[in-house]
Amino acid sequence: MLPALAAKDPLAALGGWRLRRLVLGSPGIRVDVRYAERATRRPLSSCPVCGAPIAPIRNRTLEGDRVVLGYRCTRCGYWTHLHRRTPVRYRFLAVGRDAPPSAEGPPRGRGGPTPPASS
Repeated sequence: MLPALAAKDPLAALGGWRLRRLVLGSPGIRVDVRYAERATRRPLSSCPVCGAPIAPIRNRTLEGDRVVLGYRCTRCGYWTHLHRRTPVRYRFLAVGRDAPPSAEGPPRGRGGPTPPASS
């Protein structure tokens, strides 16, 4: 992408942060992210992948108290537990135009694809 941009305007620049934000909502492009775990207790203020707000993942204890188990992004599907998942490598993949953009995030749950509904 950078060589095509430089061919049109030699002074133009595109950083990783801006590229990720542009690509996350684009149809036909999927972003795969590799993570490394870092031990930290500091709460997140925004998503390290796209910059969107972070929502806490909460659970209720047997006594009725609420505890924070981790955080999830409201835009791109990034999530982390208290051992922080830090993005270390991004891979941009071309997919069909009919495929959903990566802003919807990965499928939720533990199982594989949902079987077709029987008639």
